[in-house]
Amino acid sequence: FRHRWNQLGDKIHGGSMKLRIAYHDLEPGDGKGQAKHFLDTLGIHGKLKPGTRLALDWEGSALQSPRRLHDAAKYIHQVTGTWPLVSTSASNVPAVKHLVPHAPLWEAKWTGGLAERGVPFVQYSDGPGYDHDVLNGDLRALEKFAGW
Repeated sequence: FRHRWNQLGDKIHGGSMKLRIAYHDLEPGDGKGQAKHFLDTLGIHGKLKPGTRLALDWEGSALQSPRRLHDAAKYIHQVTGTWPLVSTSASNVPAVKHLVPHAPLWEAKWTGGLAERGVPFVQYSDGPGYDHDVLNGDLRALEKFAGW
């Protein structure tokens, strides 16, 4: 993972790519500890460079403790100065907005049509075997999100 992560960083630095996102699937246990391990794995110990964003996935067994999401997101923000993107299902969006109101959302919306949602990113299924992600915005909005 670290090798591929660094390759993507080189592409950003060279100008051939705008954004890379590392994604951590929260598990039962200490949220701050998971965030620390996530950052250590990425080699991130301070402010994020432009083109780098982090995401936390809050679903499944992680939902048993809202504190886990709060603590992980808060720790990442304290270290990097940037709130992580939070990926969750549509039904959990209100809870995320309450727990980490400054974190951008990546909403998994598996049923119904894809409508303008008022969250930065929406993930939906459009066929067997893969998902699609949509940005509610234009290229400039993506560049701003990426820190450019």
